[in-house]
Amino acid sequence: MTIKTLGCSLTYGHGLPDCISPGRIGKNAKPSKYAWPAVLQEITGIDVENHSKFGTSIKRNCYWALERVHWRKGDIAIFLWPHKDRSCLIHTEVSISDIGHWANNDISKNYFLHYNSCPVEVEHDALLRIISTNLILENRGVKCYHLLNQAHLDKSNLKLYQDLFNLCRVIDVDNDDFDIMTIAKRLRDYGGDAHPGKKAHKAFAQLIYRNIKDEL
Repeated sequence: MTIKTLGCSLTYGHGLPDCISPGRIGKNAKPSKYAWPAVLQEITGIDVENHSKFGTSIKRNCYWALERVHWRKGDIAIFLWPHKDRSCLIHTEVSISDIGHWANNDISKNYFLHYNSCPVEVEHDALLRIISTNLILENRGVKCYHLLNQAHLDKSNLKLYQDLFNLCRVIDVDNDDFDIMTIAKRLRDYGGDAHPGKKAHKAFAQLIYRNIKDEL
């Protein structure tokens, strides 16, 4: 059994001592050894693979989990879902353009014009991707856990919102303190670019472990 984690810079470990500027250290960049997935490996004694990428989106994480990560029956997936306002363009199997508010390019500008005018579509699309990815991986024999606080999903009237909680193991539901940024603020522990520091990542890993240990 292997635990595989997917997410954005908050899972990758951007801002930690060995990962201050991941976007500027080349194609051989690796996730931080201080990020919460690495700490979770120390706590559990189970191999944890960090498949996250800084600046990624819900869409990219779904594609990567279903098409690029190698799973075995009995593996565990932990998703720390990024903010729903991000997206990407998948050109080829390995060529992907990330779209985010930090990107000063025409693709991102045009996307956010669409995003701001179609909030229901954005919400529905995010829910559908998360639920579909969960169901497909579970069908492959992978147990999935989801952390949603950073996705900033609206508690709307969309029926898919209830389906999400009925079909998926959401371990931070109705707990705003189950959030790595909230933990960093409480501990006053930040690394570079206002990202969580080592203490926050450690505390977050311990919190995750307490919520999944009985099923390991």
